[in-house]
Parts: sequence; structure tokens; C-alpha cells
Amino acid sequence: MISLYFDITPKAKQSFRMGKHSYQSKAVTDYQKAITAMALAQITQDMRSLSGDLYVSVEFVWEHPKSWGKKRIAELRERCIYKPSRPDIDNLCKGIFDPLNGVIWNDDSQIVAVHAWKRYGYNDAIIMRVWETKELTNNMRL
Repeated sequence: MISLYFDITPKAKQSFRMGKHSYQSKAVTDYQKAITAMALAQITQDMRSLSGDLYVSVEFVWEHPKSWGKKRIAELRERCIYKPSRPDIDNLCKGIFDPLNGVIWNDDSQIVAVHAWKRYGYNDAIIMRVWETKELTNNMRL
């Protein structure tokens, strides 16, 4: 298993088509470069470019709103408070999976199962775990 922690505000991958060409904003490009750099800093050479089928768990965390009271903030210690608003979770996954092509895995098409969720916390972050499916025990069914 590979565990990664990205100290960054989660962003959705948004691309726009202009005629025959796709366009990504500078903010998205910079975000993807930061994800790649942070991943490379956390893994060793032998963890790079996994080649098998992969299971990925990814948690997108946003700092709680400033408007929350002390009681609501204290709830974060007791339970998970999900973030049911935008950005969409599929676009968040695209925003983190694409920059890891050639870093953690050869291509994100190797991912055969994903568990992803959005929640509030004390700091912005992305927490990701990656397993090769052969590592999983028979007790853990996908």
C-alpha cells in the first residue's frame, strides 16, 4: 500500500473545448504540477509506476467554514461531516488521478475500484491510499 498526503486545497479538473482544441486554466495546470511534485517527494523509486490493477481510496478535505460556531467545529472531532456541495467528486478524482500518471501508476486506466469522499476538516488536504489488487485479502471484496 502507498499512502500519500497532499497539503493542498482540492480542485476539480475542468477542461474546456475551443473548436478542436482542449484548454485547461493555469490554476488547474499549476495544481496538477503541485500534485506531481508532492507525490514524487513522498515515494521511493520502487513505489513508482505500479503496473497491476489498482484500488484507490481518496479523501478530499476542506477546512471548515469560518461561519461555523465552536459547537459545530467540535463535532469534527466526534464524527465525519461530509461536504455535499460542489465541486463534483468525479472531477476531483480526475484532478488528482491524471497528474499521477507515470508517477504512481503507468496510466489511471489501471484503477479498477475507487472509494472517494468529500468532507470538512481543520485543514485543506487530500489523503490517498493505493493498493495493488493482489495485495488485498480475500476478506476485502471489491
